[in-house]
Amino acid sequence: MREERWGHLRNRKVLGYQPASWIEYTSPFGRFAIGLRRSVSSVDGNQLHHPDRHLKWLLLAGLLSAYGVASVLPPSCSLENGPLEWAGVGILAFGFAVCAGRARKASALREQFSTRFWSWTLMPWLVMIGRELSWGRVLFPVGHDKNGPILIPMDELRYGGLIHATVVLLVVLWIGAVCRYRLYRLPISLIKSGQFPMLESALTVVAFLYTAFAERLANGQTVEELTECLAYFGLVVIALRMRPVARCRTSA
Repeated sequence: MREERWGHLRNRKVLGYQPASWIEYTSPFGRFAIGLRRSVSSVDGNQLHHPDRHLKWLLLAGLLSAYGVASVLPPSCSLENGPLEWAGVGILAFGFAVCAGRARKASALREQFSTRFWSWTLMPWLVMIGRELSWGRVLFPVGHDKNGPILIPMDELRYGGLIHATVVLLVVLWIGAVCRYRLYRLPISLIKSGQFPMLESALTVVAFLYTAFAERLANGQTVEELTECLAYFGLVVIALRMRPVARCRTSA
């Protein structure tokens, strides 16, 4: 009986990957292993020849070399309104453009669910860009000292009192949209089918943790800014690797 079943499964190609035994198809752990192998090997059918499948290795190399690179960078790179901070803004802006392009493509194909999914991913990118720009304060330096530009205090901004309330409102609206339209279905379905960029996501989480504990290290400020850029880069890689979502037709 098992031989007949495995004979059928052996002829199946699940996104280009063939398991070593029938157990990997029938056990939950086996299915998880299949998904992990697809993520690591990037053999996932439609994405097989996409150049972005190699970006996870660039992210991994960046994490492994971050401390060494930070030790040779001048301290001025990590100052407020410095090169690393603007690099982070550029990476986030690129991520916003990627998701906006996904939403536009899904809209052109009249895929309502995918259009909603990618449209609502734009809000977190905007919030992260605003945070990285200190909510616009970097555009209004009032001086300069050994620690870099002196930014205008938050309470002196004309809109300073509205920032926190606006962010809270945007977060509430985003959570409401995720629940109302059940936008979480697509990531969950990709995880179950082994198409979710699992390795990229794990490396991005490591990058954010690295950023959180970077201040305890030597050259902590530079390491923090550098790993923050890597974390943002990881988010962009995840968005790029989730290309099948833009083509998935799911009923709203």
